[in-house]
Amino acid sequence: MIFVSVEGQGMDRYTRAVDASSLSSFIQTKLLPSTDEDVFPYSEELISPDYPVFVKFFEAWCSRCLAMKKAFETAASRMVGRVMFMEIECSSSSEAGAFCLKYEVDGYPTMM
Repeated sequence: MIFVSVEGQGMDRYTRAVDASSLSSFIQTKLLPSTDEDVFPYSEELISPDYPVFVKFFEAWCSRCLAMKKAFETAASRMVGRVMFMEIECSSSSEAGAFCLKYEVDGYPTMM
């Protein structure tokens, strides 16, 4: 069994083929640069019919949310111009809380 740990991403169990090429590709993917600039705070005004929207509902205290932060940012960086990645912290305001209730978010992270 192989586990890969990258700072800020937590630990992942490697479950793919155990050969140098596959393992190297997995680690390189984990280390790809990403930026939170490609993830936008949720806003109805940013939604366009030109591309799908992927929303992450999260809480700052949620360890699973923190563990997936880098992966979410990496996906957003790779899909710029094709998919809009947004996130909303459900306890950040009463409006955010109401929005999360509207979509029946009852666990974190939740993706839609």
